[in-house]
Amino acid sequence: MSFECCPEITPALLTKLAGPKACEKGIVYYESGAVAALVIAGQRVTAEVTGSEHYRVELVYNQRGLGGGCDCPASEGIDFCKHCVAVALTLKEEIEVQGRKTAGSKTKKKATPEEIIGQWLHKQDKDEVIRQMVDLVSQDRQLQKLWQLKAESGLGYLDQKALKKKITALFPLKSIYKYPQVRAYFSLAEASLQELEQPLRNLPADERIILMDYAFERLSKALGTVDDSGGFRYDCLYSLQKLYIEAFSQLTCSDEDRAARLLKMALDGEPEFYGQVPDDYEGALSTHCLVVFYSLAQQQWDLLPERKEYDYGCSLPYWELGQLLERHARKNNDIDALIAVKEKTAFNIHDRIDLAQLHFEKKNYEKAQAFLDRVKAQDTHNYGHGHELQVRLYQAQGKGEEALLCQWAHFRNQTSMEQYQTLLQIAQQEDSQTDWSARAMAWLRDNLEEKVQPGQSYSYETPCSDTLIGIYVSDREWNQAWQVVGGFRASSKAILALARATARYVQDGFWNKILVAFVGLASSKVDQGNNTAYRDAVSLLQELYTLATGEPQVAAVERSIAGVVETYKRKRNFIAYLTKALPQLALA
Repeated sequence: MSFECCPEITPALLTKLAGPKACEKGIVYYESGAVAALVIAGQRVTAEVTGSEHYRVELVYNQRGLGGGCDCPASEGIDFCKHCVAVALTLKEEIEVQGRKTAGSKTKKKATPEEIIGQWLHKQDKDEVIRQMVDLVSQDRQLQKLWQLKAESGLGYLDQKALKKKITALFPLKSIYKYPQVRAYFSLAEASLQELEQPLRNLPADERIILMDYAFERLSKALGTVDDSGGFRYDCLYSLQKLYIEAFSQLTCSDEDRAARLLKMALDGEPEFYGQVPDDYEGALSTHCLVVFYSLAQQQWDLLPERKEYDYGCSLPYWELGQLLERHARKNNDIDALIAVKEKTAFNIHDRIDLAQLHFEKKNYEKAQAFLDRVKAQDTHNYGHGHELQVRLYQAQGKGEEALLCQWAHFRNQTSMEQYQTLLQIAQQEDSQTDWSARAMAWLRDNLEEKVQPGQSYSYETPCSDTLIGIYVSDREWNQAWQVVGGFRASSKAILALARATARYVQDGFWNKILVAFVGLASSKVDQGNNTAYRDAVSLLQELYTLATGEPQVAAVERSIAGVVETYKRKRNFIAYLTKALPQLALA
């Protein structure tokens, strides 16, 4: 096995291929041992990576670089994703292991191609080496651009005017959308930008700021023709932001001028380009400058009239200044300032519930109730979180009966196990004489979701059935829970939870129900017709097999799985996954 054609696999290379976030996640996968079935054939590597799903990765390497793809949604066989990173690191480990094995058998280290070329060049005439290098660089347009930048920078040819032309060339207006093309586009831009960093730093800070503003403007224009839905621009964007912040910190101006400039960036600049203002610039700002900045923001905020209703055309300054002042208030845990900002712009349900919550935290219960009343009057159907806050508000005011009735209404509106448990908890806290558990279960039984007849339409949500099943499971009343499943609609999640709980605590008399539930859920997964669903189905059948105890149960499971295989024998991928997962059944 030879790896001479494989490039050195470094963190920088993997970050360039996958991006910083995907690279970090890939390292976690690698370190957790998620890579399996690594196969190296020539210059092609295949492996499987197990995370929340199982994915197949295929990498290809040669002297020019490393590439590959995965069958996960993020890659679709094209993009270098986190799973590719994990496999690349496993490949690197294998290369190192093979290197250690062969190192002891060599009495003399073999020179690398680079070392051999270097030794030869040292013996050549300098002018001849220069001529050959110029000829070589001229054969590759991108390489020629990079070396031209190096030369112009080293020779001092790059003044402000020349640098602006180079920045224009960083982001040519091309109509491209394919991932490999877009990745190459921004890789070249990032490499060229690195060569421009030093010439830019040689300019005064104010001239650099002008050029950085132009770079952001040019990049924005380029993104109108380059489809960067893969996010390949972010490394380049991060480098531009670093240069901008560095130049901003070196500006020679008063704190007042610096704060005014910063506020203009916050309100008029594109957040993606300039970063979060002022947070990303705090290292370049004095305490006094920050005080002036927020004072100017507050002055502009105070000049805005109170908004009575939403108007998209006038909303931008409210949103920009409001977000700025809200972050500042939250950072300083200043609830009064937060309330003052929100009261000026609150016009929808969520804003008013937030205000009610803030007044509740300040123990201004009357104001909290006033905002909740406005929410109820505005839209009773989407009251949502308002119910939960209303319950806590009643309790804080010692209105236990009102709290119970409010939670009872919320339980019927947002039926779930969580709301049921909250109802019982409040009843216990208030020492209520009403049997709220019996009352809730009676209401649930009256509102169970009926099974659907052919041709009927229905909602797929089954909160009443699911909640009643959950209550029966928590009380270990297995017969009643299975009666709900047999007579009414229930979600696959609730059925699976019941089957698992029954199998864990008591199998006698229920095994056939457990068997039917698992096989039914697995079949519904196979019917979805995609590889992810096939793997889910296989996992369910594997779990069912491990739950079986004793020969009769094992035999019943094997017969059921054989029936599934017969039904879905044309689903080749599913059969392959199942055969691999349960080789003891000899399904092939």
